[in-house]
Amino acid sequence: MAYFVTGATGFIGRYLVQELLDNREGEIFVLCREGSKGRLESLIEDWTAEGGDGSRVTPVIGDLGEPDLGVTHQWITAHAGEVEHFFHVAAIYDMAASDEMNETMNVGGTRNAIGLPDEGYGFSNNAPAIFGLPSFSRVRIAIPRDNMTTSIRLRYP
Repeated sequence: MAYFVTGATGFIGRYLVQELLDNREGEIFVLCREGSKGRLESLIEDWTAEGGDGSRVTPVIGDLGEPDLGVTHQWITAHAGEVEHFFHVAAIYDMAASDEMNETMNVGGTRNAIGLPDEGYGFSNNAPAIFGLPSFSRVRIAIPRDNMTTSIRLRYP
């Protein structure tokens, strides 16, 4: 079993990867921009220091703003059928970011994330990830490691 995580170096993603290391088996592929490799390597050291097996985390160079997340066709082909769980938690959380940047990275990034597993490359056809409009109006994200809970209200037209 393998996992693919976008946003692994971010606020939510770093905790998600730690939880996967602590409670699940299998390789964890994480989308990483070329310029963020140092940050990811530092996090891998932290996850390992906290008892996780950081060797299970494999960076996949790409970009949220690119089709198929900028992941190369060679990587996609080489990992066909391996990824069973896809977590898209990458986003820009900067309140000072322009509307254009937010649209490109958050809305466009989600479209690009949906396109990658949807095309069937590298991802199991029975992946449990569900995409599309949710049937709820409130999401509760619990991060038990820090006893922190965040509630997010989603609204759809």
